[in-house]
Amino acid sequence: MRKMKKKNYLILLLCIIILSLCLFVYNYQLINGDVLPYNIYIGPVNVSKLSREDANEKILEYVNRKYQQQIILKYKSKEYYINLKELITFDKEKSINEALNIKKGEFFFKSFFLDFFEIRKLINLPLYVKLNDQYFNSIVNKIENEICIQPQNAKFIIKENKIQIVGDKEGTKIDEELLKKNILNKIFEKQIIIEIPILTIKPFYTKEKLQQMNIKYEIASFSTKFNLNQIERSNNLKLASERLNGTIIAPMEIFSFNETVGERTKERGYLAAPIYFNNEISQSTGGGVCQISTTLYNLVLLTDLEVVERHHHSMPVGYVPPGRDATVSYDSLDLKFKNNTGNYLVLFAEVKNNSIIMKFYSSERMKKKVDIISEIITTTPPSKILKDDYNLEMGKMRIEEGRPGCKVKVWKIINNNGKIEKKLISTDIYKPLNTIVYVGKKIVNPSLGIENNKNNNKELPSNIDSELSNE
Repeated sequence: MRKMKKKNYLILLLCIIILSLCLFVYNYQLINGDVLPYNIYIGPVNVSKLSREDANEKILEYVNRKYQQQIILKYKSKEYYINLKELITFDKEKSINEALNIKKGEFFFKSFFLDFFEIRKLINLPLYVKLNDQYFNSIVNKIENEICIQPQNAKFIIKENKIQIVGDKEGTKIDEELLKKNILNKIFEKQIIIEIPILTIKPFYTKEKLQQMNIKYEIASFSTKFNLNQIERSNNLKLASERLNGTIIAPMEIFSFNETVGERTKERGYLAAPIYFNNEISQSTGGGVCQISTTLYNLVLLTDLEVVERHHHSMPVGYVPPGRDATVSYDSLDLKFKNNTGNYLVLFAEVKNNSIIMKFYSSERMKKKVDIISEIITTTPPSKILKDDYNLEMGKMRIEEGRPGCKVKVWKIINNNGKIEKKLISTDIYKPLNTIVYVGKKIVNPSLGIENNKNNNKELPSNIDSELSNE
């Protein structure tokens, strides 16, 4: 009987000890639930058995020291110094949470013994970093502008009335992904020096690709004339034609005038010249470019290409018959067409003397002849408007002749090996360009030499109904 009681006492004592131990371990884990495991590093920082707050503080001290560093990017003899603080953000919270999750994923007795008796194996967790993409891209763009070169496409030129090919040139650019990787790999080093990785960029059009196009025949041409005395307008015509010259248009490609020529701004060399605005002639940057788009439009019609987008002026122009003009405005009105010939087309454009000359070349001759006819349906005579001119002496008059408005149909006559086809291209309505009579208002005092001149000429924005040429 006594042995039985003694055995029961021992069992009870053992249960009490086990229960006490469990309560001790449970309370220990509860109290230290926000304490990081033993023998753990976050990045290069030892955060073993620190509370969340203490670990955060210790990592912050390290981060602040790192923020004093600069990253040195090297390319040959050039060096670029980058502020680490502006480029990198350290994500302390993510790393600390990952460290705490180690204990949460373990059986609590195992976690207790590993940490209490300090027998846990070394754990290295990353100190997570984020790259400031916007700052990184600005750095890359700045450095590329200094050390890299743009690839140059091979191009067609006409020399001594023969098609020739000017060879391509490879370009270079920074390997952004590799540079990012190298920066992140070295971010914890005491001195961060990185060689800038460079990629070689091949041009889109190589000499071999142009040779395969087999361009050799002129298939269509068209020209218009302009007034060389309009210096600013002539400048704009030359700039726009240079952007078009040598353009290669692939089969089924849709060509965009605005995308090819680009925006017509002062920064790109364009000057203020006459345009149409509110049924009158005004000044705007890039004035005259519509004669370039109009010349191209007529070339497109003669080549029998598919016109995707085209807009006529509000009033008739003087350099093509009514209905055969094409106005453009960079942000709203475009001239687009599709190369439906089945072959590559090369556009040559030049301003020579007082002419704008455009030609299409291809690998095959055109098998059809195309004529364009403008049919005037109705006309509207211009009105006369009187305007004061304070640059013109009192009693004198100056007249700017207008042009009649009209409704016009434009037809395409196609002769394909003797088979004649007539197609309606467009029906356009033009307002008349008013005749303006300028009345002199300038008063001159012969004895004092004083002039009364009140004219204020203001330039209009360039994104309005477009240009004309007064021949």
